[in-house]
Amino acid sequence: MQIAVLGWGSLIWDPRDLKSGKNWNKDGPLLPIEFARISDNGRLTLVICSNSNQVNVLWTMMEHKSLEMARENLKEREGTLNIDRIGYVNLVDNTQSSRYDGIAEVIIPWAKSKKLGAVIWTDLGVRFKDKIQKDLNLKNIIDYLGNLNSTKKELAKEYIMNAPKQINTEYRKGIEESLGWKKRNLWQSILRCIQLERKG
Repeated sequence: MQIAVLGWGSLIWDPRDLKSGKNWNKDGPLLPIEFARISDNGRLTLVICSNSNQVNVLWTMMEHKSLEMARENLKEREGTLNIDRIGYVNLVDNTQSSRYDGIAEVIIPWAKSKKLGAVIWTDLGVRFKDKIQKDLNLKNIIDYLGNLNSTKKELAKEYIMNAPKQINTEYRKGIEESLGWKKRNLWQSILRCIQLERKG
């Protein structure tokens, strides 16, 4: 079975022991992704968020040919004990598992166009208000990130700046504008160094 894994966050730049391809394709399905989950280490991470704007996620092939083994591998990489947190569609036997309604229905036709047997993805939920007792909105996100201690703030900043450029969500735009957490390309970095040298 040809199995693909979808990605939009740290899975892409920090796959760890995920048995997958190294090159991520940029033409994944359109899914509602947003910075909407506070992780255990304080980072604000990207997850499927049903009311968010859609973006093209990324994808690569799994080395595993068994759907069960592929899901188990992704579960281990994500550090979760619950296999239900690994969503999937199986086009061979027409089975699926997804936290949110409508997600599998978007992925299935895309998977068929790629001639895949199955697709897996990290299916964690939104977790913001239940962590800090504030509604999920841009103002509260900026307040949350801005008030993190230095260690957690660096982790949060690294995650947001390393997120793939095409995952250009509404909250990401607001974070970049308010906090300046925008990854520079090589020429921007060189120009910034020249500007600093001139000031010095």
